[in-house]
Amino acid sequence: MKEDVLDSSRISKQILESWYRCKESNVDPYLVKGKTVVFGDEYFSKVSENETLLKIATPYIQSLWRSIKDKSRIIMLTDANGYVLKVIRDSLIDPICNQLNLIEGVKWTEKEVGTNAIGTALAIEEPIHVVGKEHYSLLSQNWTCSAAPIKNSRGELIGVLDISKNQPYYEFDIYSLTVSTSYAIESEWKLQEQRDRITLVEQFLQFKQKGNEQMMISDINGYLVTASDSIMKIIRDGNNPHDFEVKNLKDFGIKILTKQPLYSGDHRLIGFKHFVKHVNENSNHYFSAVENFTFMGEQGNSIAFRKILCEMKKAAKSNVTVSIYGESGTGKEVVAKSIHVNSDRKDKPFVAVNCGAIPKELLESELFGYVEGAFTGARKKGYEGKFVQANRGTIFLDEIGEMPYSMQIALLRVLQEKEVVPIGSEKPIPVDVRIITATNKKLEELVRRGEFRQDLYYRIHVFDLKIPPLSERKQDIPELVKYFLKSKNINLTISSTIMDKLTTYSWPGNIRELFNVLEKMMILSEGKSLKLSHLPSYIKESNDNPSTPIEPKVESTNNVEGGFYSNNHKLQKENMIKALQSTNGNIKEAASLIGMPLSTFYRKMKKFNI
Repeated sequence: MKEDVLDSSRISKQILESWYRCKESNVDPYLVKGKTVVFGDEYFSKVSENETLLKIATPYIQSLWRSIKDKSRIIMLTDANGYVLKVIRDSLIDPICNQLNLIEGVKWTEKEVGTNAIGTALAIEEPIHVVGKEHYSLLSQNWTCSAAPIKNSRGELIGVLDISKNQPYYEFDIYSLTVSTSYAIESEWKLQEQRDRITLVEQFLQFKQKGNEQMMISDINGYLVTASDSIMKIIRDGNNPHDFEVKNLKDFGIKILTKQPLYSGDHRLIGFKHFVKHVNENSNHYFSAVENFTFMGEQGNSIAFRKILCEMKKAAKSNVTVSIYGESGTGKEVVAKSIHVNSDRKDKPFVAVNCGAIPKELLESELFGYVEGAFTGARKKGYEGKFVQANRGTIFLDEIGEMPYSMQIALLRVLQEKEVVPIGSEKPIPVDVRIITATNKKLEELVRRGEFRQDLYYRIHVFDLKIPPLSERKQDIPELVKYFLKSKNINLTISSTIMDKLTTYSWPGNIRELFNVLEKMMILSEGKSLKLSHLPSYIKESNDNPSTPIEPKVESTNNVEGGFYSNNHKLQKENMIKALQSTNGNIKEAASLIGMPLSTFYRKMKKFNI
């Protein structure tokens, strides 16, 4: 380091070349600890990305440790970028390792810490044994280390196995053990790759049966597994599909619309489903607008869903007030959260308030807070209202149509002045909050009836979103079912007969009703296979047109089955129509409104020709 001279006859070629690389990268030879360490979410993100490697390698590493356990020895597994994912060592060596930052989450590459077994194995993609002063930096010169790369079936580096000892002596037996263990992990990885590819092909065939066209499946590294016939034909021309990378699709005039994760039976991420289109085709323009948008629920591929995703993405880019309208159970809060996490405020609070669930006399204190002694029963130190809690973030006001008229005035003031005054205080608190509201009522109708302030309506109705009911996006039902099963950690297969029934039913309660039905079916099945008998009778007997949502309408004739309505029938029909109109066509709510069982309500709708 002082004279810039090396005697190449006294140092191996691999070490010599590594030293030159380190000097060229300006690595500090007097370094005493690892420089870069990731903690918390960033570390767990790397662990999650390498879940399969850890699952395969851990049993081998544990077995290896049992055979070579030593108070001064350490075994490490890193990812392909040199981040240490797993460390096994004796507690007696903890102080030394902690002093060097030789811990989980540290980046141990040549450019970070100089010539070392892990970093150099990563650089040359070959096994290596580095001893004592062969290490470029001071921090490792009391160690001897053996490392070997782990590669996938394409020869791509996926990680490194390392065995190190806090003594600067050659250990060629340990070097051999490191190489043989990494080879065993590598072989198991390749077998797992094949099993995962078979699983991905099976999932593709299931998707294909459900009519999903223009689709391709890739493994977690972005390589093609299989695709729709039209896409596969294009790719095969002059290419080996097995070596085809998804990122090269654009070279063939194919554009990726959305990407969805695919999981194995043990819930590992094993690949992705890509919906694609030919760029030169006259496809729906909503398809291309949903790239790089994080949706907090399960995505679908229906036109109706993609259209709303497109609008959500536009809303997320701005800071305007968003007004969401949708039937009960359509997932309005999920939409609001998705807008928040894709906005510039994503790292700030998201606070949800159900205006219809809080008694009107408590709503003001809940939203704006209060100071100590403001009223009997007030907390000793007062209470920060939801607006202050959401400062610099987003506040979601659900069921805004239920907000009392007096509170609407107070909300309007917050929107205008951008400040709140807690109850019992005269000092305003400035707030920077993005407001998203939601309702299943038509606010313009409430304005006409004098139940909602017109000035507030125009304040919050800047960017409006109408969430499509499930009856308008039935082709998304299979994806929603899979999403539900995965969220409950349930590994069950839904038969095509049951799925047909689920996709035929009109779902007046929307996604919430679908999930409630699935929940009940899981209970009835007791964790075993799902049967048609587990479906509620009103779904089994449903003959709804799968593409047509039920709308309340009155036929001109009063004739039923050759006779005439009795006065009781006429009254019953009128009540049902009024209930449907007041709930905007939500059959489940309408039935509940007049106290009629849902199955009876459906039967009467058919009978009365509603």
